[in-house]
Amino acid sequence: MAWRGAGYWALVALPLTLNFTAMALSWLMVHWRPGLPRRDVKVGSMVAFGGKVSASYLIFNLNRSFDSVLIGWYWGAAPLGLYSRAYNLLMLPVRQLSRPAGNVAIPAFSRLQDDPERFARYYLRTIGLIIWITAPIFGFLFVAAKPVIALVLGAKWGEAAPVFQILVVSALGQLLLESTLWLFVSRGQSGRLLKLFLTTSPIVVCSFAIGLPFGIKGVALSGSLVLVTILPWILKFAFRGTHLTLKRLGRALLYPVSLCLLGIFLANLALYLIVPERILWQLLVTGLGFAAAYSLSILIPPAREEIISFRDLLGAFGLSRQTVEPAASRAQMR
Repeated sequence: MAWRGAGYWALVALPLTLNFTAMALSWLMVHWRPGLPRRDVKVGSMVAFGGKVSASYLIFNLNRSFDSVLIGWYWGAAPLGLYSRAYNLLMLPVRQLSRPAGNVAIPAFSRLQDDPERFARYYLRTIGLIIWITAPIFGFLFVAAKPVIALVLGAKWGEAAPVFQILVVSALGQLLLESTLWLFVSRGQSGRLLKLFLTTSPIVVCSFAIGLPFGIKGVALSGSLVLVTILPWILKFAFRGTHLTLKRLGRALLYPVSLCLLGIFLANLALYLIVPERILWQLLVTGLGFAAAYSLSILIPPAREEIISFRDLLGAFGLSRQTVEPAASRAQMR
């Protein structure tokens, strides 16, 4: 066996050490110890709940990658590289925000499911906070797609910019779709979650197939339009049995989405009037356009009050240290 060098073994040992350390710390902190099997312990409902949630997440992730599979099969490696670069760059902020938000939201919503009105208010305020944060990011990326692609990926990836812009159109829809996972899991409705993804998966896959003959732009546009089209139905299905409605959600998203659209208009106007040539100047002018738009929120009393209320929301999530009853036990009672 050839000697691979100390650097190779360091790369192998580092993740193993980190994983072992995380496992050991988790073992010490959780205070759970395995025991011998017993007949009087009913774990069937918990196993069923976990299995359905796992299957739902598997389908959800397969849907996200099926467009790349089709593009690679039909168009080959070069178009797939452009599409995957654009998609991964867009999904970076989505993943960085949705996963931590879900880790906080699901336990918090589980505590509130016996109070439907508070449950609805906390969901609306949580998703409102996320949209306030992400809307300007996605709006900025939409306007500054070319300089962002050139700066992050390099000039040779410039053809990915139009695809990136098309995908940005459905970015907020992706976040709203992920928020439905929080609603189902926190309420112990893993069966309805699995049913939802089994129903929508063929639609999503067909949307990619419809746009496939028109290139990577066609796949991006078809997938984005179909997601935006079916999203209201998905949300209504997820809201069933709660005090949530599309009207209440629309009111919660009115100001952040409106200011984002205003920011897109002002940024494009500024780029048209100033016509900066350097990449950094293009990014700066775009950022100033969005800064001007969002500074107007200070002059709008409802928007200003909404921003201030997020402080109370974060405090409510952070200060509550009560034990969270697992969603699986809730499901067992239904």
